[in-house]
Amino acid sequence: MADPIRTEAEWRALQTALDRRSRSQPHRSPSGATAFLGVLVCTDCGTNMTVQRTTVPGRTYAYLRCRNCPSGGLGAPDPDDVYRRLHAEVMSALGTQPVRVREYARGGTGLRRAEPHWIVAASGETFGDRWEREGPEVMTDDLRRAGVTCRVSRTKIPRTRAPEVGLELRVPHDAVERLIIKQDAFVDLLR
Repeated sequence: MADPIRTEAEWRALQTALDRRSRSQPHRSPSGATAFLGVLVCTDCGTNMTVQRTTVPGRTYAYLRCRNCPSGGLGAPDPDDVYRRLHAEVMSALGTQPVRVREYARGGTGLRRAEPHWIVAASGETFGDRWEREGPEVMTDDLRRAGVTCRVSRTKIPRTRAPEVGLELRVPHDAVERLIIKQDAFVDLLR
């Protein structure tokens, strides 16, 4: 195409210098950096809690912080502990609820003709079973759809670096109705 403007040795030296100046980013989780995004919210300002990582030589620290409080408010250290506690509270509050699916019934033929309509039927499993099988991403989607939030409070403890982290699960009165799963499948009524 054209003569190179740098020699091979110059190009390699330039790449080495650029590599020295670059900062390596941590690998991203396929589901995102923050689990339960849209469910975990700050008690003080009401915004979503997100994971922020701070790296110092030899160590990476992760905190759940909010967007609107000054400097992210008191960070909630150990996001994994917050996730475990939230998971336990959600399983206690909603895990025994039966999974109900909304399916479209095409209608029947014969003596007892039925018009096409939607039906809601139990799937035979609980939400606890579904969430254990499908994982936290599905649980997060279900909780957001149901309007469930968990308010995260952080309280400074004198002479202690890490704040006390409190969780308050808020389940709307109609959450169970919002948890109905819409199916794409059709059901034929044989009547």
